[in-house]
Amino acid sequence: MKRTQIFITILLSFLFSSIASAQTQQDEERNRQVKGIKKMQFGIRSGLNVSFPSGNLAEANESRIGYHVGSYIQIPSKKKTFVYEMGLFYSLEGFESALLYGDPTQSALNLPAIGNGALTRIHVEYLDAQFILKDNQSEKFSAYGGLELSYLLSAEIYQEHSNELDELVKYRSSSTDGLSKMAMGILIGMEYHVNHFFHINAQYTYPLTRMISEPATDIKNNTIKLGAGFTF
Repeated sequence: MKRTQIFITILLSFLFSSIASAQTQQDEERNRQVKGIKKMQFGIRSGLNVSFPSGNLAEANESRIGYHVGSYIQIPSKKKTFVYEMGLFYSLEGFESALLYGDPTQSALNLPAIGNGALTRIHVEYLDAQFILKDNQSEKFSAYGGLELSYLLSAEIYQEHSNELDELVKYRSSSTDGLSKMAMGILIGMEYHVNHFFHINAQYTYPLTRMISEPATDIKNNTIKLGAGFTF
């Protein structure tokens, strides 16, 4: 009889412990879901860009300050651990001033001069499509990463240099010939949620493709974006 009582006591203790543990897990899951996104949402975002060139054939002198504006959709994963975000943005990028080198660069962009003393400006307009995987476990902060695909909409190339007679020569072109029509990069960022509707974020896009289509060039476009968004 005593053994039976002990067995029943152990069994009941185990059952109560299991129920309590399951309830705790449910409470934690419920509380965690409240902190993150629970359903599909739409939003708009805009902000500033700081873009600059990189590569052995480019020497950056002055970055370009531009902006981006667009909209996005967010879909939480089944367990609400992550959020899938897809966005489409109009973005002004490029650089304000740089020294470009190499005959392939000069030929691709049809530049009158190259190298030291030939400061070149390239302004580009992109349509950026972003595919992001975002952490959804914090009420305030979300780290994220993903892929950015960009389509070139327009461009302006401007150059100043001094010729053999020490005369200032100016060159301007709005042709997109020589520039890559498509670009791809890996983006990483951090987002701060002021509340469930408003957020601010910062991200960097590391370029995987060349800015100039000529294979012999290695000039790439890097972009840092600081933005604010509103989610419906």
